[in-house]
Amino acid sequence: MLLWAGAATLTIRGSMKSKVGKRLEKSIMRAALTVLGLSEERGDFRLNVAADDEVARETDAEVRTPRGWLRMEVGMIGQGNTEVISDKVGRMDRNGVILMDFIPTRSTAYTTAAQNHVKLIQMRNNHPVEELRQHLHHLKVAVQDESITTDEVERRVLSMDAKHFGEGKA
Repeated sequence: MLLWAGAATLTIRGSMKSKVGKRLEKSIMRAALTVLGLSEERGDFRLNVAADDEVARETDAEVRTPRGWLRMEVGMIGQGNTEVISDKVGRMDRNGVILMDFIPTRSTAYTTAAQNHVKLIQMRNNHPVEELRQHLHHLKVAVQDESITTDEVERRVLSMDAKHFGEGKA
């Protein structure tokens, strides 16, 4: 009985963590891409793209480029299982983007990502929005041309309507 109760608790906690994580990932992607001047309504990007014949798993976001859709993933693992990073890198196409909250100092994730031509961006202790802007600009995505400061990112995020951070489209 105790094992069943423990398993049920882990399932419920895992499910809740997954729901919260998905909402947070969606908010991060929508905010970052909107700050860079892209619009979900114009079709510049789309969120939570369902699995299909080409991609076996759901994708957190896709950005329209002159050559098609660029996949993007968010990883919120903290100091947890670093194999999650490798798993995400392995699922990405060339030039795909992975935003990770934390990448351990001794991790080989950057090397693995570079070998697979995947852009790995750490959100912590960094300027991830500018790093994302540079990557997308290089791929000819219609983001703003000028660098963006952390103060400007903060100003733009704070001026966004709260619905940008909810379930539906902004």
